Amino acid sequence: MDRTLIHGAGAFLDLWDDESPVIEAHTSGSTGVPKVIWLPKEQMRRSAQATNSFFGIDSRSTLVCPLSVDYIAGKMMVVRAIEAGAELWMLTPHRESILSELPDSVETIDLLPIVPAQLEPLLRSDRAARVKNVIIGGSPMTDSQEAMAADAPFSAFATYGMTETCSHVALRRIGHDGQWFTPMPGVRTALDGRGCLIVDGMVTNDIVELRGDGRFRWLGRADNVIITGGLKVAPEEMERLISGGMAVVSDARFYLTSRSSELWGEEVVMVVDREVDRSAVDSICRRLLPRHAVPKDVIVDPGMEFTASGKLRRRRL
Repeated sequence: MDRTLIHGAGAFLDLWDDESPVIEAHTSGSTGVPKVIWLPKEQMRRSAQATNSFFGIDSRSTLVCPLSVDYIAGKMMVVRAIEAGAELWMLTPHRESILSELPDSVETIDLLPIVPAQLEPLLRSDRAARVKNVIIGGSPMTDSQEAMAADAPFSAFATYGMTETCSHVALRRIGHDGQWFTPMPGVRTALDGRGCLIVDGMVTNDIVELRGDGRFRWLGRADNVIITGGLKVAPEEMERLISGGMAVVSDARFYLTSRSSELWGEEVVMVVDREVDRSAVDSICRRLLPRHAVPKDVIVDPGMEFTASGKLRRRRL
């Protein structure tokens, strides 16, 4: 490994070079307190090699990472650079001007990982034209972010994965593949009895629609499902259906959750981070959602919590 090619990841390189066969990593904490897990270095190498093969990353490539090496996305960019013998620039994780620290000598960026909140600042940057491929993960994208990514001057891919899988195990080319993720070569997918995805034998809590060719469409988390009047509501899927309409009437952030109901067991409610036109919101929901998924109330919560990657920490009321 040529350390002179990797700029800004010295502490992680020391851990990677030690005799331990594992690396400490932390889960995102979107469903609770972040957990410490130990990832085999060999598994991380195989994941990096698969990504490098997909994007054609080799010793002539330049990688840039505006994400923290404290999380799996940053760690895996370092491993990809090591495996390919590529140059890597680790930048301060900014939400704005994310390429401002990059030297002018870097003319081409072959792979850049970002979270959805960094997409718009990236597109405003005069350096966006230098980027070939962008992988976007950490949290779901809004409809407006999807539209921006589809029209970007680079190839944009949504990722599916988690810390336990050493970053992504499936990719979706934005603007080309609809909402369908394609597993990386060699990755096997199946469903459990709940309709949740199984990846190479690892059971997830992600409800998906799975095709015979292994491609899948993410619908939501099993632990977020609302059962109202005996009918299931996947809140993430319902949020996607109304996100475009909501953006027209308000710039409020929102999510759907549940509260107890003597009549229905649980009932759907919408949480927003600022006051909205409730009549307009109700009209949008009634027009776009199944009847049982229409929120019974709108609750204002200015203190919504998000993980470092922008993933919402949901709560039931």
